[in-house]
Amino acid sequence: MAAPKLGVVSREVTLLPRHWDWLNRQPGGASAALRRLIDDARNAHAQQDSQRAATEATYQFMQAMAGICRL
Repeated sequence: MAAPKLGVVSREVTLLPRHWDWLNRQPGGASAALRRLIDDARNAHAQQDSQRAATEATYQFMQAMAGICRL
């Protein structure tokens, strides 16, 4: 019987043994610890990430406009 799909994606992560040891000692195990670390980092850097995305979108728009103007 297969596990239910809960929107979870399985991927490979390569870490050193000391990283796996630390992760496995965390409450909930390695997966839960990684999810917490990622959520904390996303929250801590949300403003910078948003600004970077806006800058990249502007740059892509400017490139597209420059390409149109060369015709």
